[in-house]
Amino acid sequence: MTLPSFTRRQLVQSLAGMAAGVAGMRAPLAQAQTFPSKTITILVPFPPGGPTDLMARVLGEILSDRLGQTVVVDNRPGGGGQIAGGALIRANADGHTLMLGEMSMLSVNALLFKSYAYEPQAEFLPVASMLSMPMMILAPRSSPANTLQELVQLSRTKALNYGTPGAGTVAHLAGEQLRAVTKTDLSHIPYKGSAPLMTDLIGGQLDFAIDGVGPALPNIREGKIKALAVAMPKRSPALPNVPTTAEAGFPSVVMDAQFGLVTRTGTPTAVVQRLAEEIALAIRQPKFTSRFDPLGFEAMSLNSDQFRARIRSETERQGALIKAAGITVE
Repeated sequence: MTLPSFTRRQLVQSLAGMAAGVAGMRAPLAQAQTFPSKTITILVPFPPGGPTDLMARVLGEILSDRLGQTVVVDNRPGGGGQIAGGALIRANADGHTLMLGEMSMLSVNALLFKSYAYEPQAEFLPVASMLSMPMMILAPRSSPANTLQELVQLSRTKALNYGTPGAGTVAHLAGEQLRAVTKTDLSHIPYKGSAPLMTDLIGGQLDFAIDGVGPALPNIREGKIKALAVAMPKRSPALPNVPTTAEAGFPSVVMDAQFGLVTRTGTPTAVVQRLAEEIALAIRQPKFTSRFDPLGFEAMSLNSDQFRARIRSETERQGALIKAAGITVE
């Protein structure tokens, strides 16, 4: 029996549609299976030698072994992440170029700078988070304050200054949190990184400082500075005897540096998922944990969707603080 022409035409169209649908379903799987097909580049918005650079290099070694492709680290410091970020958004959206950034570069730096080269949440696609580094409230060994409560009491009797690794950093935002909560007169002194900050804190040229566990830890252990509090809801495994800001009576003073990887918006979902899975495995490897656990970093394994949600929530939280404090960076 011969089918009417319109029925044959509909049948052909239906079969073509089904074939396209099957091909569409196979495409993401094929992309994930063939990825990576060339060298992977990890852009780092900091100079060589720092903790973020080390993260990228250790991660790169593990990914290279697992994926069978070379992973290179490309340091592009400067501009609050704008130089590295600019390189990322000019790359192909295929997952072969990533940027390892700190949360502020992925969220609020666009609010801090009077002009910013791109919109992170529009042009970056979150891949996976990696590590968190709690902020610490620190004092020179000569300080009369031995606890955060004593430091706050001291600030009620005279104006205090405090140093951070830079204006607009998470350490600076933690200081603004503390100033707002305690309603005290605290003067911020921004430094160009943790090394000069620690030098002046050890020398007693600052009343106190705020920085991450990593840079502070060696000086705390050597007795050169005092750790008054960790600005997190729970104590740091690296410094279990140091109380939290919540224990000191200031639970809203919470701040940590969060590190994760992003790629270009438009990268295939299957490739992003593959990368997220590999990164989650990598940060649990002894080769990785043995380097960063002793430095006070804590694993923060979030997939793409979870990391995107975290970036949005941190943008709202820190953005409100930036606006209230009137913080800007030239």
